[in-house]
Amino acid sequence: MKELQTLALGLVIVFVDVSTPDWVADPLGWVLVLIALAAVRDRLPDHRQVALAGWTSLALAVVTWPESSVAHLDGWLELLFSLPVLAFCFLLCDSLRDVTTPAHATRFRLLCWSYALLVLAPVAIYGLDWDWLQTPATVFAVVVNLALVLVLVGASDEDAYVPAASVGTEPGDEGAEGDEDGGGADDAPHDATDQGKHRA
Repeated sequence: MKELQTLALGLVIVFVDVSTPDWVADPLGWVLVLIALAAVRDRLPDHRQVALAGWTSLALAVVTWPESSVAHLDGWLELLFSLPVLAFCFLLCDSLRDVTTPAHATRFRLLCWSYALLVLAPVAIYGLDWDWLQTPATVFAVVVNLALVLVLVGASDEDAYVPAASVGTEPGDEGAEGDEDGGGADDAPHDATDQGKHRA
């Protein structure tokens, strides 16, 4: 899925703040992400949930882009506004692991657990006053975000894509069709016997 490269580029814009103010606006990154998601709509499981998290992140990015926004005034507010981004990354990785080769799926699974930990880290920092955890959590977030971008680029190769199983096929359908065919074959001798009786 080559579109994952566009998605990775959008996330790079979101993750990296080159200056103050951030002249490469985060909303631009989310627009690229949403364009890429629209292109893989039919190949991405749980596309609706991933796209919803992306649209929510875009809306919050527009609100929080100015340095004077409320998200920059309080740690808890900053945490609240960052949750949709973490949720998007988690849902994206969880969805992609179902349509990629085992090697890539393992990487996406590890990223899911990493983003789950990143959700808990600010709660520990601000809720439990574990200030010592702030620097390790920040470094961990940078590493995880970088890993996500690299894994997305690696998974953009068409050889990494594995189509999801058909949703319309229910277990036992093939057996039912076989029974129907078998039933027709079993009925044939009975029909022949009945015809013989009528002739007699």
